[in-house]
Amino acid sequence: MKLADFGVAKVVGTETNPFSTGNSSDTTPALTHASTPQYMAPEQVSDPNKVDHRADIYSLGVVFYEMLTGELHSRTFVLPSQISQVDDRIDAVVQRALEQEPEQRQ
Repeated sequence: MKLADFGVAKVVGTETNPFSTGNSSDTTPALTHASTPQYMAPEQVSDPNKVDHRADIYSLGVVFYEMLTGELHSRTFVLPSQISQVDDRIDAVVQRALEQEPEQRQ
């Protein structure tokens, strides 16, 4: 499996729109955050400029939860072992990855 870009991507600089008419309004902002909302860590929503590797851990937790259960998690979720036939020791791994506070995901 290959995993790439969990949502911490930043587009830096200005980029001209390929369909530009030459107006200055055809450029993108100097710094743009690109993400898929369902996979974003809570801190990406509240303060996107202070995001670090722990946001990737959260997004990986979302992907892992989805792989185990076949469902996209919500902020309050049912443990994977209660939905599918996985070892209940996996629950602790998923719970830690999906902690709301970044400090708890280390």
